[in-house]
Amino acid sequence: MSDNIYKTYFKSIVGSKPPEIAPALSKWLGGIIRDVQDDSITVEFEVTEQMTNPGGYLHGGMHAAIMDEVIGMTVAALDKEFHFVSVNLSVDFLGNVKLGSKVIAKSQVIRQGRRIINMACEIRSEEGKLLSRATSNMGVTEQRMDFKPRY
Repeated sequence: MSDNIYKTYFKSIVGSKPPEIAPALSKWLGGIIRDVQDDSITVEFEVTEQMTNPGGYLHGGMHAAIMDEVIGMTVAALDKEFHFVSVNLSVDFLGNVKLGSKVIAKSQVIRQGRRIINMACEIRSEEGKLLSRATSNMGVTEQRMDFKPRY
């Protein structure tokens, strides 16, 4: 599979935080891309105070936002003619981490159709403990992938 502009870009910033031109949520989450493959992207995030629940653990909404973000990046990096957007996101919360911890989110393409792409993503602690997992269906839009990414 040849690299499209998004995949080429993601590969070029491995090890870096999102640049100023990245979408606002990407910048706010502050993830560092660690690996880019044909069907998977791995991103590391640090749990900041703004990402925690009242108990000081990574908030469930942040688990979902992180996984949705990494899934979206992965789908953008596929060689598709049109953009895809989230149709659904189903999350299982399986563990927790405290403020200051680092977590690793890794996506995986499960099945690619013409109109729907089925995706999965997991968040693990630095030690490898499974914290959450999600599945998502991404639906095709009418917007062509013929412009430069906002990243």
